Amino acid sequence: MVIASQHGPRCVAAEAVALEIAEHLPRLAAKRLLDSALLFAAPQVMPIEWKPQATYQEHRAEAERRIALRDPDDRPTVALALTLELPVGSQDKELSDAGLTVFTTGDLLDALRADGHTDSRCSGCVRTSGDRCARSAATKSSTVLSPNSRPRAAASSPQ
Repeated sequence: MVIASQHGPRCVAAEAVALEIAEHLPRLAAKRLLDSALLFAAPQVMPIEWKPQATYQEHRAEAERRIALRDPDDRPTVALALTLELPVGSQDKELSDAGLTVFTTGDLLDALRADGHTDSRCSGCVRTSGDRCARSAATKSSTVLSPNSRPRAAASSPQ
């Protein structure tokens, strides 16, 4: 997933990622005893703009070079990040090894906390006291990345 906004959750992902998610969801649902229909519905209601391969085609060769012998499923995300010149939200260290700026879940949570969103349940910006965050209520979105955010540093791009 590529993070496309500092002012609220607007993410962009390669359609190939949606296909990969769909491939793994039945196994995950069975393993965790979860409703697979709900898991399949979740990506449809998330603020993700799914991009076709044509969007990042010009950077595919560079993405393949950077990710080389690593997970081939990461290549569309690398190519999309290169095309859009945006950071990636992932727990995958290999993406920073590929020279991308990567924000982990921890980085994003730290950014929310730095922005005053202190409740770990903060999906709609509800503070620990239970009151709605005034800023979120006014803007209808929370800040995902702030100037205080510290992403995992991108490694030098492989030559």
